Amino acid sequence: MPRAVFPRLPALCAALLAVLLAAALPVRAEEAVRARVDAVSFSKSGDDQLLVSFRVVDAADARVAETLDSGLPVRFVFRVRLMRPSGLPFGGLVADKQFERVLEKDNLKNRYRVVEGEEKRDAASLEEALVRMGTVENYAVAPLSVADGGGVRVEIQVKLEEFRLPFHLHRILPFMNFWDVTTPWAFAAIPAELPKRP
Repeated sequence: MPRAVFPRLPALCAALLAVLLAAALPVRAEEAVRARVDAVSFSKSGDDQLLVSFRVVDAADARVAETLDSGLPVRFVFRVRLMRPSGLPFGGLVADKQFERVLEKDNLKNRYRVVEGEEKRDAASLEEALVRMGTVENYAVAPLSVADGGGVRVEIQVKLEEFRLPFHLHRILPFMNFWDVTTPWAFAAIPAELPKRP
């Protein structure tokens, strides 16, 4: 009887290892969440900085709520870049900036907190918290002079990420199921005339 079991042992080990590795890899959820960047607008500051405003819509998803309910935070990583068409002089990447916000939930008080750097803002509901997370107003991208000569456009992308353990420990814990979502790039040309912000 033992002879019949042992020849199958390597196949069982290989199958078990494949299942564990598949479970340890992060889950890609772009198909499930249709988050996107919307309502891109421009203005200029008093010291002639190019300001961009936009919002992330359709970011609500069951996984976001489940992650927050489990006590783990969710991070939004915003990437804003300026591109000049390659056919123009000095074409290509003009500026590339990135910043992030973190959404946490206090399960005892059933309240949410949006953290950006040292700034913390509370929200009573997940919907309100996601609006605060996804609304960017008057973000300074670069000096307005970089858009001189026309043809420069802004490209914006946002990545929604679940909490990750340090040192890639999440890769070796098969019972933890991770996900992240990246919005499509949003493109907007910078208009010739910009309203001025204080």
